Amino acid sequence: MNFFFHFGLLTLFARGEVDEKLHAHYIEDFNSYDLDKNGLIDPQEIRTVYHGTLLEEDLKAFWDAVDVDNNGYFDLKKYVDYALKQEL
Repeated sequence: MNFFFHFGLLTLFARGEVDEKLHAHYIEDFNSYDLDKNGLIDPQEIRTVYHGTLLEEDLKAFWDAVDVDNNGYFDLKKYVDYALKQEL
C-alpha cells in the first residue's frame, strides 16, 4: 500500500473520524480489490473480483460514486471517503 494513502487513513483515524475496527476493515477491503497491489483500483479489477456476476449498471453506479474526479481509478483515500459516506 502506498505510504501516502495509508498516512491519510491514519490521519482520519487520529482525528477520531475512523475507529480502529473500521480502519482495519477499510484497508483489508481495499486490498482485496487492488489485485495488482499498485495502490489503485480500476474497473477491470472490480470485474475480476466479481467474476462477471456484477451488472455493468451496478458497477457504473458504484464507480460514479467513488471515482469523484473521473480519472478512471480510485485510491484508498477515495475509497475511505466513499465508505464513510455509506456509514452515515
